[in-house]
Amino acid sequence: MKRTLLISMLAAALVALPASGAIGAHKDGHEGGPSGDRPAKAKGPKGDQGAKGLAKRTAARRCREERRTLGKEAFRAKYGDEKGRKAMRNCKREELPEARADARNASQECRAERSELGAEAFREKYGTNRNKRNAFGKCVSGKVKAADEPEPEPEPEPEPEPEPTTEGTA
Repeated sequence: MKRTLLISMLAAALVALPASGAIGAHKDGHEGGPSGDRPAKAKGPKGDQGAKGLAKRTAARRCREERRTLGKEAFRAKYGDEKGRKAMRNCKREELPEARADARNASQECRAERSELGAEAFREKYGTNRNKRNAFGKCVSGKVKAADEPEPEPEPEPEPEPEPTTEGTA
């Protein structure tokens, strides 16, 4: 009786052990991801979206800037529904295609620049982390942000002061 009880407890423990994750841990200490064979990928606050996420953030930034310049009420009147709701969502939907095109163009420009400079020089120019592997993303986001900034208006040159006339003084 004791032997049967002991064997059933050992069998239950062997079945429960892999489910607890104690057997599938990697040699470097990371536990497995959903499939159990590789570490789960951590996502930052912006997610893992690449150019798609960049376009969404760009559209949102453009809409925030427009709301700031127009004022909340005018912004709601322009983009909102009949009750003035969902204005930001509607603005983002209008801005998104243009933002995606800008991100695509910036990506193409950076790809061309990387081929001109070479991979190492490109990483040195744009990379900011320890191994400079974030260079392409920094290049693309920098070009998209630069395209969004309005060009500064040239300062008007001051008009020259009229020279005093010496006529009439003798």
